[in-house]
Amino acid sequence: MKKVMASFGFKDRSSYRWPHSTYLQDNGYVIPEENIYNVDDMEDVYEQSKDVIKNVDLVLIYNGFRDCIFPVTQATRDLNKDTIFAEVGLMPQKGHQFIDNKGLFCESSLMGDIDWVNTHHVERFLQYRKDSMYTRYIDRVNKSENKFVLCPLQVEWDAQVTRCTEFKNIDTIKWCVEHFPDDEIVVRAHPRDHQSNIESLHLQIMHLDHSNITFSCLPRDTKTFKIYNREEDDTLTKEQAEAHKKLHSKFAWSSYGLLENCINAKAVVGLNSTSLIEASLIGKEVICLGDCPMREHLGEVIPASFTKEKTKLFSAMYNSCYRWGDKQDAGLALRRFNLV
Repeated sequence: MKKVMASFGFKDRSSYRWPHSTYLQDNGYVIPEENIYNVDDMEDVYEQSKDVIKNVDLVLIYNGFRDCIFPVTQATRDLNKDTIFAEVGLMPQKGHQFIDNKGLFCESSLMGDIDWVNTHHVERFLQYRKDSMYTRYIDRVNKSENKFVLCPLQVEWDAQVTRCTEFKNIDTIKWCVEHFPDDEIVVRAHPRDHQSNIESLHLQIMHLDHSNITFSCLPRDTKTFKIYNREEDDTLTKEQAEAHKKLHSKFAWSSYGLLENCINAKAVVGLNSTSLIEASLIGKEVICLGDCPMREHLGEVIPASFTKEKTKLFSAMYNSCYRWGDKQDAGLALRRFNLV
């Protein structure tokens, strides 16, 4: 007799058609059409999802940690139901999916025991790192000049921020100012952040006591920024106004991608985003200020070199993901959960 699944998503995002779902459907599970839910259509997400979940064997949840869908996660936990959470991948996000049976980010199973990682998992990860797009950056990092501290920001509505740290973007920047007073600090705005948030943060940066901060935005964002001076904003000193103009002139710097930015960074400082995973993957020292598996297993400061512990963790992260569209690869990622 086949086991029954239910799927929950929001907006147009759902994982019931993703390869890990189809793999499960090929291996003893079924997902009736009436068990496919969009929480945007629910009046009481917790109670309605709980009524569904109590009658199924496995729950598939897309994300599960945004405010709109977290009540479904809570219902699965209250009923102690087997669950597979799914999100975009880790290295990189694009073209890969991450799955876990406990949660995402600071609530994933990767925060705990990862002794399930074996020689095969390590070999798969090392081969991937060697063959992937990251190789060309690894070679260049070995010859880099370590000129500045890179601070990639996150969107503050992301669940990694709302559920895994008390820090906000400005706190991350202030931490860099305090700990790297004599270094150039390059603050990289998140490409998906809203213009109003970027402008607000930009003004806050101008009031920080640091002589050499570059605020990096995508070129499309530079058109609406103002050049502030004493006539427009009398809260700025003459020196701050001049520094603001200097920052504005550096916006084009961000026409490079994140990894290109990382090449000549002496350290990459952030909360807990995949930017830090990728920076560490290519061999940069990374500092994690928010809760995440890297900080949990390796500490706040993650060394550039691949120690035994770091290799084990990255092998765990890689083997918790699968290539988009690859059902067999999804099966490998599911294997450790003993569902099939």
